[in-house]
Amino acid sequence: VRATGRIVCELDETASASSSSRINLGSVLLESEEGHLTRLDLTKVAKQLFIVPGEIVIVEGINRTGQCIEVDAIHDDARCVHSEDTPELNPTQDMVASQNRALDIIVAAGPFTSSRNFQFRPLDELLNRVRSLQPDLLILVGPFIDASHQLMKDELNFNITFEEIFHERVVLRISKALEAIKTHCLMVPSLADVHHHYVFPQPPFDQNHLPTITMLGNPASARVGSLNIGITSSSVLEDISAESISLGQDDRISAMVGKLLRQQTYYPLFPPGVDVPLDTTLWNSVHFDPKFRPDLLIVTSKLKPFAKQVSKSTVCVNPGSLCRGERGGTFARTCWVTDGSLRESPLIERVSVKLEKL
Repeated sequence: VRATGRIVCELDETASASSSSRINLGSVLLESEEGHLTRLDLTKVAKQLFIVPGEIVIVEGINRTGQCIEVDAIHDDARCVHSEDTPELNPTQDMVASQNRALDIIVAAGPFTSSRNFQFRPLDELLNRVRSLQPDLLILVGPFIDASHQLMKDELNFNITFEEIFHERVVLRISKALEAIKTHCLMVPSLADVHHHYVFPQPPFDQNHLPTITMLGNPASARVGSLNIGITSSSVLEDISAESISLGQDDRISAMVGKLLRQQTYYPLFPPGVDVPLDTTLWNSVHFDPKFRPDLLIVTSKLKPFAKQVSKSTVCVNPGSLCRGERGGTFARTCWVTDGSLRESPLIERVSVKLEKL
């Protein structure tokens, strides 16, 4: 037989109300579009297996009783043939011109200030480097005003709103730093931003138009010149790591990121992790456009910073946090040769990524 459906985890009726049933080889079911559940026997594929609750798959195998499929193969690739029709983000003429040369990008993720204050000195240091290096693009991913900041825990009374802190100490700071150089900034929120909507997917920050800054939602898909960029600040890697069945995987990070690419979504898990307030009415906004294939995929995470080629055409970067407590953290610098004659060359010949300490 060949069956299509969603991977789900059988609920453990003996588990307490406060605990969740974690998926294992004996609890995997396939849910059809009509809601019918069929047990999956994964014995034959257990030596090399990576499945996540919520992903859509095609299962091949034998159904001897009508109640259980003895699985021979699982197919999870939902990708379409690549198209160049991805909507283009076009903030400046300089960025359009960049398709004929190397595109330099700096990527950093929050927190952007010390755990002791809201002075944003790590952000200042990063902006000093940006002024010196003058990349084409600066991508900043929240949290900017972190809900877990020590001053929040101390329950201090602030004489300024969190929105004012964000606008006056973050946005205007960035705008001023970039006003005399070519660099354009993309800003993406985080669910940890205390001043922003706690829902996933998140809308962009609500700020007045600034010529050097473009506000994007979380997740975000954008095209700069000929480069497709995907960005998410959700806890997707941590959640996949905690909720998946992973057997025989030599490179777990690549396996997790590969699941996003093959499922064409920034968050393949369902139900979501406890810290992801998923709005299912906005489900389509969590998925890639059918014609979108990210060249650069930015997935911020508390896991160790990394830069990896995760497919023939995609590099995934986790820049780490710019500030760790009271110490400086890490950010990423990447350079992409986007000239048409090299567009189809192997990534190793046209892309460089370097993780740097602040």
